[in-house]
Amino acid sequence: GSRTSIFWKTKNVQTCLVKSPDGSFNETALNGGASTVPLTGPTTFSLSCIGLDGKPVTDFVTVKMAL
Repeated sequence: GSRTSIFWKTKNVQTCLVKSPDGSFNETALNGGASTVPLTGPTTFSLSCIGLDGKPVTDFVTVKMAL
């Protein structure tokens, strides 16, 4: 289990929440990067945002471990 740096960039949204499925990683910046808690296997992070029109938009990225 080692930390992983993740980076994201959004466009045309008001607010965003980037989080891991277990809730151990939470970031609210629209753009940026951060170090996760140690990962023990494939982890899917969600990026949930509110668009300029007020509608929710969500995307996902899975980080897979490689040895």
